[in-house]
Amino acid sequence: MARVLTLKQLSIQWQIGNQCNFRCDYCHPDLYGGSNPFLDYDQFQKGFLHLQESVTSYDQIVIEFQGGEPTISTAIRNKIADNTDRRYRYVLTTNASADLEWFAKSAPNFNNLILAYHPQVDTQHFKDVVNLLNDKGVPIGVVV
Repeated sequence: MARVLTLKQLSIQWQIGNQCNFRCDYCHPDLYGGSNPFLDYDQFQKGFLHLQESVTSYDQIVIEFQGGEPTISTAIRNKIADNTDRRYRYVLTTNASADLEWFAKSAPNFNNLILAYHPQVDTQHFKDVVNLLNDKGVPIGVVV
């Protein structure tokens, strides 16, 4: 008799802050103004540890970091890039302004990415990010 295994997946949206390296006039200031700054490294680590302790019964945890531009947070960048626990996958909506080296190192840990094209980003850099992620098999969407 065949045995059916059920994957227990948890999806989390974490509004981590509202800072952005761009101040687009078409975005509401709540999305970039910094009234809710990103947690510092120690605060983030403490919060993430509490999260890990509360999700031990799940086989897969997908965390979407929201707020402004999540890649300007060193704590978030490090957590994604240095992830070794394959149960954790990450989702970002990003303006793709982070460096290519970080995207390359982090690619295996992404569940998917939404890349928001902004005129402030160097067009070639944006294309390079899209191509790199595509080459690494990361599901992406692009919004303009």
